[in-house]
Amino acid sequence: MKIAIRMLSIATIILWLVILFFSVTAVYSVMNLGVNLGEVEMLPSSSGITFSLPFSIDNNGYYEIADLNLTTRVTDLNESLIDQTQTFVQSIPQDTTVNATHTIPIDLDSIMALDYMP
Repeated sequence: MKIAIRMLSIATIILWLVILFFSVTAVYSVMNLGVNLGEVEMLPSSSGITFSLPFSIDNNGYYEIADLNLTTRVTDLNESLIDQTQTFVQSIPQDTTVNATHTIPIDLDSIMALDYMP
């Protein structure tokens, strides 16, 4: 019985060391992540206005970033959804920079049709 308890103790210590190592390297990786936002551009479109936000993510950490999703929601004063836009970045490998643009189309007809009466 003493051998089994001793082996479980060793396995538990090893497991905690692995968890601690992963946690420290994950925090270090997040601290070395660079996010740069560009200047927002407002472009006219056939149905309204499109806002364009260029951004870049510089991954200098130890791990790959996968399935990054940037979502914006445009609502009115009553919290009714006008538009929801998503930009999806499949993968950002270690020691690389990914440039992307998040676009938010706003339909002016739907904004003009909103009822703001209480």
